Order: sequence, then structure tokens, then C-alpha cells
Amino acid sequence: MPLDGITTDFLCRELSEKIIGSRINRIFQPAAHDLSLHLWQSGRQEQLFLSANPSAPRAYLRRKAGPNPKLAPAFCMLLRKLLTGGEIIGLEHEEGERVFSLLIQVRNEYGDLCEKRLVAELTGRHSNLILLSENKIIHDAIRHIDHSVNRLRELMPARPYLEPPRQNKRSVSTILAQGQRELESGKIPSFLLEDNTDKSLYHLFMDTLGGFSPLLVRELLYRAGLPEEKTFAELSDAEDKHLAAALRTLLTQSAACEAQPALYASRPGDTAVYDFHALPLTILPPLKECASISAAMDEFYEARERKLRFMEQKKAAEKRLSRIRKQNSRKLSLHEADLREGEKAGQYRLYGELLQASLYAFKGRTDRPSQLSVKNYYDPDGKELLIPLDPSLNLPGNVERFFRHYRKAEEKRRYAETFLRKDRAEEEWIESLAVALDRAENPEDIQAVEDEMRYELRPEGLAEQRSEKTERPLKDRLNPGRPSSRKKKKARNTLPEKKQKQAEASLVSHDFRAYFSQNGLLIRSGRNNLENEQLSLRKSHQNDLWFHAHNIPGSHVVLHLDGREADELSIEDAASVAAWFSSANRANSGGKVEIDYCPVKNLSKARGSKPGHLIYKNFKSIYVEARNPRDFLRPAEEGKEKA
Repeated sequence: MPLDGITTDFLCRELSEKIIGSRINRIFQPAAHDLSLHLWQSGRQEQLFLSANPSAPRAYLRRKAGPNPKLAPAFCMLLRKLLTGGEIIGLEHEEGERVFSLLIQVRNEYGDLCEKRLVAELTGRHSNLILLSENKIIHDAIRHIDHSVNRLRELMPARPYLEPPRQNKRSVSTILAQGQRELESGKIPSFLLEDNTDKSLYHLFMDTLGGFSPLLVRELLYRAGLPEEKTFAELSDAEDKHLAAALRTLLTQSAACEAQPALYASRPGDTAVYDFHALPLTILPPLKECASISAAMDEFYEARERKLRFMEQKKAAEKRLSRIRKQNSRKLSLHEADLREGEKAGQYRLYGELLQASLYAFKGRTDRPSQLSVKNYYDPDGKELLIPLDPSLNLPGNVERFFRHYRKAEEKRRYAETFLRKDRAEEEWIESLAVALDRAENPEDIQAVEDEMRYELRPEGLAEQRSEKTERPLKDRLNPGRPSSRKKKKARNTLPEKKQKQAEASLVSHDFRAYFSQNGLLIRSGRNNLENEQLSLRKSHQNDLWFHAHNIPGSHVVLHLDGREADELSIEDAASVAAWFSSANRANSGGKVEIDYCPVKNLSKARGSKPGHLIYKNFKSIYVEARNPRDFLRPAEEGKEKA
């Protein structure tokens, strides 16, 4: 949510209690619009984080420092020069506004005390951080605004500072002072309704209540049990009283200076942080109470940054996978064209054989026709076949030409079929990675897919090791004898295979997804194809049950029985997990998915096939709905390291 005026009021009170009297020890600018002030007071350190990012302006006391650039930007260097060692002696803030100023006492180049102001304007897309002199002349701003952007209010060095224009809204204290009597009698203060009775309730309060964000206005209407689109003129007396009571409660809570900061989820049962506020909200399900507003903001924005980093990482992986898919698609189309060309081999052979068999009939013929009709000996009815010829060649030359085209087309067909099998296997592998990316829930899932892409698409290192000819020692070169071919063959083949297994093992963390079924059995699922193969063939007992979506890419799922009998509910739970992590559920279209399952002992791997591509037999099938295991199964963190 954007930081609203009510939360800013509480935040400024909190900052005044904690940072006034602190000295500025260090200053960093970790990002283009962010500042980090490291403060020191009586043996206690604090980190004040200020951000003028248009998408998320904020200010709070941060718990841990983030990464900083090696070279500080010019604005940061200016702050270090003018503010380092200064003492924060005050904080000025106007009620309901998202602007506050830090008053900092420093010594100038002559050693005299002077006062600087660091103004934080946290006003959405117009946010800025500005350093002022004691005469309110701008030293510099983190975002320069010249007359081409705003003709009335320039934020450039050496310009006088003009405060942001005030909104025509009533502050909390004003409403309570002027409308207390009307609120107590169950009525909305009349000065809030001037020429606004025809507006919807949402726009009415957004235009008149100072410091109220859209979320807080919706909270007001939710407490009153009124729809947002209803106008004030349409309210009954009872609805008017409910609305006045809800407004009075919110205003009183805000004026009492007793913050109740908390984090909230978007819907019941959700564990992801959705929003925060200094006042208690009822429109959103509570997630966690916090000790301070700074703690709530720190946790909220840390979760937000984690989600943004996750989305960026996922987008980058999807972009790379899309590039791989396009390359494979081009190869596939070329090899399909070669196959179509190779399928003409039979026709070239037929033309050559028929023409060669008919040469005796045209013996002595000197002309060079462009086509010739000959008897088709392969036709049961013995019909004539018209054969196109090359007029630049004689008949024996055309026979040789047809057989040459036949050999060429036959070779092209043979190679095209081989490459097409590889291309289709590559296409299936790419689709399996796309499913894994689509179902990724955390950075570890993305990293598992990226590791597999690096392993599969960069086998040059292993290939070079296989073909690399190591230099023989001098004593061996001088020795006329040489090792036997069997020994050489063993040495050549064993080393790359060992290194390949080591490379595979290094990319498998064994940190499988793990859940407990509703009857207490362990269910595990791989994050990528390498983990799928490790889980299915090396990390499961032969009597455990293996699950996979029928004929479509998806994760391998294993139901660990530990000597127990598999019950129907646990089988259904494991099948639902397999359906969720399959391509059948990528579009969330609903419906039931066919899942095959069998004991692990019925699995085998084809020689030379890609990781995760297994063959299974004597299986059964079950149709289940794809359900997110987090919604109905208990995570089994302790079961992930199961051997």
C-alpha cells in the first residue's frame, strides 16, 4: 500500500522518540532513490532508511543493511560532506501529510554550528529527498525537477524550496474539534458534506478526510457495512448512524496516539504478507502483530523485495527457456523439411529403375526430351508412368542423376529421423522445465531449473574431456611399447562417466519438496529432472509408490510407505500433488488429471535418455483434481533429508 498520512503521523512520533539526539555516523545510497543513514546514540545504533521510489516511497528504521554500490553517487557524496557527524535535533511534520523534515545540527567549514534540513516527501510518484540550508535554499535533491517538468515548483540546486501544495482536506484533529458534537449524536459532520452528497461514499471520504488512504476509506465503509458506490443521499437514518460511529472510532483511534501496527494477508488462510497499517484493520485477515511501525514496514518491504526478486529471477529463467524453445523449434522445422525431402527417395529410385530398364527401348535415340513415358513394372495394371528428365543430360545421365538424388535423399531422411528424435526429446525436456518454472514457489525452485539448464545446455566441458588427448609422458613416448587397446578404452570411458555423475550429483540438493499425507505418509516431489531421477531411482525404496501425470511433462512424486500398506486417501493425496506439478494444470483450467502410479521397482531408465525420462510398467491409473499441496497437506521439513 502507499504510505498514508495516518501511518505517517504515527511513524513520525515513533522516529522522534528513537532518533532525536542521534549522530549521523555513515551515509549510503544503495539505490537511485534510496538513502540509508547509520545513526549512533548512547551506545545504540539505528539505521534510518529513506526511499523516494515512486512505486514505494517509505521511511522506517531498518534492521539490517542491504548491499551498497562501490562508488557513491553525487547526492550521497554531498550528504556525506555536509551531514556526517551531525546531530538530529528535531523532526517537523504536519498532521495528515506525508512530508517530514529532519533538523540536523552540523559544523560548517569554519567550525561554526549551523542547521541543515533533510526533507522527505513521500508523496507517491512525486516523492523526493531534498537537502536544504538553514535559509531553505536547496543544496541538492535525489530527483531533480526542473521547469520542463514542473513550472511552479522546481527542485534544483540553489533554488528556494517551496513546500508541496496542500490538499483541501480536513485533518483528524480538525474533524474531532469541529464535528465532535455531531459525531456523538450519530451524524456525519456537516462540513464534510458540502456539495458532496451526490458523490459515492468512497469518493466523498477520499476527497474530505486528510491522511486517509484508499485502504483506510474501504475499512471505514466495511466497518459501517456500506457499499462503496452508494451515495450519502441514499443512506437511511440507521445507516447514517452506523457510518458516523465507524468514522468516530477510526478518528479516535488515530488521535489517541496509540499505534497497533500489524501485517495483514489478502485472504483467510494465506501466509503471504499483503499489507500493513498502524491502525487495526478488520477488512483484511490479520497475519502478525508488530512491536513498532518500523518493524511492520521493514518486514512488509523485505517480503515485497523478496517477491520482486523472485519474479525477476523467474522472468529471466522464462526468457532464457523461451530462447531455447525458439532455437529448438527452428531446428525442428529444418529437420522436418529435410525429412520431407528425404521421403522423395523412393520416387527417385523408382524413376531411375524404370528408366534404366527402358534404355534398350530407346537405344539409338539422339534427342533429349524433357519427359518420357515408360512402362511401370511395379504397377499391377502395367500403366505408363511419365518421368520428368533433365534435357541437358542424355538418358544414361538422367538414370545416374536419379540414383544420385536417391542416395542423397535417403541419407538426408536417415539423418533427419535421428535428429528429429533428439529434437522431440529436447522439446519434451523444455516443456518439463516450463512446468517446473510455472509451479516454482521460491528462489530454490528457480535455481534448480537454472542449474539443470546449465548442465544440459553446456555439455561442452564433458565433451572436451572425452575427446581431449592427454600428452603422454616422455618416458612413454620413448618407450616403444604401448598399453593394450582394452586398457586404453577403459581409461578413456571411465573418467568422463565418473565426472558426469559427479556433475549430476552436484546439481541435486536432495532438498525435495516434502509433505505428509492426511494419513501421515511422506510424499516427496523433485524440483527438476535431475532431482526427479535421483528421487525415483536412488532415494526411494523399491516398494514405495511412484506417481506421474499420464503422457505429459511433470514432476516425479513418491509416496514413501516405510513398510506400511498404501491406503486410498494417501494414494489420492500423492496423485493430487503429481497433478499439481504437471503441465495439465499450468493454465489452472480445473478438471481431473490422469495420473499413473506403480511401485518404484517397476521403473527403468533408457540408455542415453535425458535425466528424468524413465520407463515404467505394470502401472495403474487414477483421475484426481490438481490441488495445491500447501492447501491440504502439512509440509514435512524433517522429511526432506530422508535417504
